[in-house]
Amino acid sequence: MTLLTRSLTAALAISVALAAGVVPASAGAQVSATTVRVAASTTAVLGAARVTTVSTLPLRFYTGPIRMYGDSVMAGAARQLRQRVHNSYVVAKVGRTSYTLFGLLGRDELRGLIKGPVVIHTGNNGAIVQATLDLVLRRIVRRHLVVLVTVKAPRRWASQDNKILAAMARKYPSVVILNWAALSRGHPNWFNRGGIHLSAAGCKAYAAAVAHALHR
Repeated sequence: MTLLTRSLTAALAISVALAAGVVPASAGAQVSATTVRVAASTTAVLGAARVTTVSTLPLRFYTGPIRMYGDSVMAGAARQLRQRVHNSYVVAKVGRTSYTLFGLLGRDELRGLIKGPVVIHTGNNGAIVQATLDLVLRRIVRRHLVVLVTVKAPRRWASQDNKILAAMARKYPSVVILNWAALSRGHPNWFNRGGIHLSAAGCKAYAAAVAHALHR
């Protein structure tokens, strides 16, 4: 593991843990000025997640109102997301499938509603079709940062879905993977029974992770 990876891992882990209330605030002092400088570098790997920082893309990719699309997992953390990420709009609904979400996102793009970064968390209610996701992203990624959140659910298609998300990040420089599946591993208190939907602590951690991916 490189110094860059270790520094970013420490910074994100402490940020998320502080938000979830699982470590004392004094632990934040462990993130040194060196960590902050390292985090300003271009590209790093955080676990299995690619993290692209502000310096790799024009500033315009990161500005504008943020729209977040998801299902019941995101819907459960909607309040925390709006509190943590200012100028954001959460478009999340219980039971929403990837097919429905991509259709909604595509319509919003055609209507001119996508004017800033986009967060997408889907795959809990059915497998992701790569060609459909690619088609929807193709226009958005030319102008805006897109954060794809990995699937963390006991579903037979989850692993394949996450591979598809990773493929999109490799294809498009403005796509970032938020590896929620890896980040939440070892934190059963972040979830309600079933291991999918978020507890109060999980909502805080989820919102902190999304904010970090958006550089907020």
